[in-house]
Amino acid sequence: MDEKIRIRVPDLNGNMIETIGQNTETVDMEVPWEEYTIDKVKTTDNMFNEYYDKWYGEVKHISSHKMFENKYYKEIISLGINAVPCIIKKLKEAPAHLFRALTEITGQDPVPKDHWGDIEQMAQDWIEWWEKRGCA
Repeated sequence: MDEKIRIRVPDLNGNMIETIGQNTETVDMEVPWEEYTIDKVKTTDNMFNEYYDKWYGEVKHISSHKMFENKYYKEIISLGINAVPCIIKKLKEAPAHLFRALTEITGQDPVPKDHWGDIEQMAQDWIEWWEKRGCA
């Protein structure tokens, strides 16, 4: 059974934020700044953008269920917690169906049921969730 892992990592401004992801055991840990460098974030950002562009190019005209099965969507999820700032940035630019990826990565779902189907409102719910954690 997969349990949650709680990790404190610095955001792009150097502020520590707590994140939750999947792991086989529950662990509280703090990731040292030297292990979480801007270079790694840039690499994640580049990889995310590449996967997003390929995913969107393949699924922009298909049903939502198939878009989540796409290999590039799964690659976005595989980027893990470092992809969250990239996903939030993308949602701020143009709402997209990245909500399932955020839920898979974070173990959270801040979207109330009455917002389901309203992609702009769902994006706003995730952006607010992110900002309430002191991230911008």
